[in-house]
Amino acid sequence: MANVKLTAKTQLSTAPEYNDQVMIVDTSDTTGDASGTSKRQLVVDFLKHDLRSITGTTDTLVITDANAFIKCNNTGGALTITVPLNSSVAFEIGTKISFWRNHTNTVTFSPASGSVVIASRGGSLTTSVRYSVVHLLKVQANGWLLYGDLG
Repeated sequence: MANVKLTAKTQLSTAPEYNDQVMIVDTSDTTGDASGTSKRQLVVDFLKHDLRSITGTTDTLVITDANAFIKCNNTGGALTITVPLNSSVAFEIGTKISFWRNHTNTVTFSPASGSVVIASRGGSLTTSVRYSVVHLLKVQANGWLLYGDLG
């Protein structure tokens, strides 16, 4: 990624069409399309992730976990994280929740009783090793994709 120095000729935009991204525009470069839109536009992921830590052996996702980064620091034994039904916690489709296994104890993802489906490569719902990072992506009302460093 190029280094960008913000100056009086640089503007930041968080327009809704960029979905939680920041648009950095060098307004001194007007060599663009007919409207004068700059060719040197850089879209940068906007880091607005919350960080939460789990220290127990069970946890259920809540709405404030949407687009969060969760540190799994379960010192008391293996951790089971329950993914709730959409009727209980209505995450938007496209919600991504990231998990970092920061302890030697296993982290397992469990669908809530009912119709929650968690799909993953090989069917694994468990983190691989300590320091693994995995992600849950909501793809349907009660459907999630689990991907990353799975065991």
